[in-house]
Amino acid sequence: MKVILNHHADEGLAGNGNCLAQQANGLWFDSGPGTDGTDGCGNPGTVTQEVFRADWEQIALHYAGNTTVIGFDLHNEPLAYPGMSTWGDGSVTDIQAMYSTVGSALEAIDPGVLIICEGPQNYGGNFAGKPGITTPEGDLTAVASKPVTLTVNGHRVVDKVVYSVHEYPNEISGVDPDSGPAAVARFNGAWGYVVTKNLAPVWIGEAGSSMQNNPDDTNWATTLTDYVNGNDGALGGPTFARNQQGISTTWWRWGYRPGQGPDGTLDSDGSLKADQFAVYCDWQPIHLPSCR
Repeated sequence: MKVILNHHADEGLAGNGNCLAQQANGLWFDSGPGTDGTDGCGNPGTVTQEVFRADWEQIALHYAGNTTVIGFDLHNEPLAYPGMSTWGDGSVTDIQAMYSTVGSALEAIDPGVLIICEGPQNYGGNFAGKPGITTPEGDLTAVASKPVTLTVNGHRVVDKVVYSVHEYPNEISGVDPDSGPAAVARFNGAWGYVVTKNLAPVWIGEAGSSMQNNPDDTNWATTLTDYVNGNDGALGGPTFARNQQGISTTWWRWGYRPGQGPDGTLDSDGSLKADQFAVYCDWQPIHLPSCR
C-alpha cells in the first residue's frame, strides 16, 4: 500500500464541519490578504499562507524518507469563482504560484515525493480562455503556458509534479453532459491535453458513482473507462502503447454509506458492491487477481 496525504480544509470540523469536503472560500488559506477572514463556511480563519506552508513542511519532515508516503495533494478542490483561486496571474490568490513555492519547499525536505496539484473547479469558463469549455472537474487549461515548476537549490526538479482532477457523473457533480463525445471534448480541453501532449501526468484523484442501474451512470462509466484506457484517440483523447500505463484513478468512496452520493463501495454485510467494483477493475492498469 502507498499513501497520498491530502489537505481538505483549514478549520477541520470547526462549526458544523460543512467545509470539510470543500473549503467554501475556494482557497487554500482563510486568513490574511486575499480572504475575508473566514473559511467561507462561517468559521473564523486561522490559517495564513505562511501557516499553510509551515504545516505542510512539518508533515514533510515527519514523513521524509518514508517510502509508504509517496505524495502530497496540496489542496482539495479549489474553486475559481471571482475572488477565489487564480492561475499564474501573480496575485495573492495565485494557486499555481503556491503549488510551485510550497511544492519546492516540500521537495527540498523529502526529495522524490510527488507534488499533486489540483486544478481549480471552474464552472464559468477556463483560465486559458478556450471557447465553449467549462472545467468543473478542475481547470488545467493554463498548464501548457504556466506549468507548476519545482526548484531546489537553484536546480529544476523534473517529473515530480502530478496534476489532478475529479470526475463524477451528473448524479454527483450536476455536470451535463457527463458521457459521450461532448464529455470527451470537455476532458480533452480541461485536462486531457496535458497527457496527450506529454506535459505531465494527470491523476483522477476522485471519481465514483452509486451505479444504481441508472443509464446515465452506466454511460458515464463507459465513457470514462474508454478515456483513461486510451480508447478515444479518434476523438482527440490520449492514447497509450501496450507497454504504457493509462490514466490513474481513485474510486470514491470506501464504506457503507446509504443515502450519500456516492453511497459507498460496500453493502450492509461488508461485501463489495459488484457494479461499482466492476468499473473500478476496468480502470486498473494491471488487473488485480480479484478482478479476474
